[in-house]
Amino acid sequence: MKIMGIALTASLIAGASFANANDTKFGVQGGFASGGDTLATVNFTDGSSETLKAGSGISIGAFTIIPLSDNGVALKLAANYLHDSVTATNGEVTFTRLPLDALVLKQMNKWQVAAGLTYHLNPQYESTFNSGSKIDADNALGLRLEANYQVYSNSFLAMNIGASYTNIEYSFVGVTKKYDGSSVAITTGLSF
Repeated sequence: MKIMGIALTASLIAGASFANANDTKFGVQGGFASGGDTLATVNFTDGSSETLKAGSGISIGAFTIIPLSDNGVALKLAANYLHDSVTATNGEVTFTRLPLDALVLKQMNKWQVAAGLTYHLNPQYESTFNSGSKIDADNALGLRLEANYQVYSNSFLAMNIGASYTNIEYSFVGVTKKYDGSSVAITTGLSF
């Protein structure tokens, strides 16, 4: 299922990119997100503890920006991998998902602002404590806002830093409670 999702995303990005091939930009992005409901709390032998949150994690991904008009409006399509984990000496808990974003973007000098939808494929919680367990969540649809500032650019490469907000909720299989995965993230990206 993950391979099909990645292949579908890659084909959508490639197909949309050929429509405006001369002005289309490609790039890579990463970030650190924080927020959401607590999925697990890991207690350590020194008396401290750490929590795994439904919105937290480190992301890495790729994107394309396809111009829609001459006044700086574009479509940003992105595919990411988002992962968070807490490790102790006797086990680990992880939460992974594959966010796909479709955002309408407005370029204003060195600033970009964007809003749109995010669709998280294959969310999965896994614990290796005790006998271990995996719990899948349903694919989830949410809203995403982002703002980026271009800190460097030349004729080939541009680098930006920014922030984003994601509003999303996860429903785990066999669990009646829904978990808020909303988060705020610090992001960076390179486009060429």
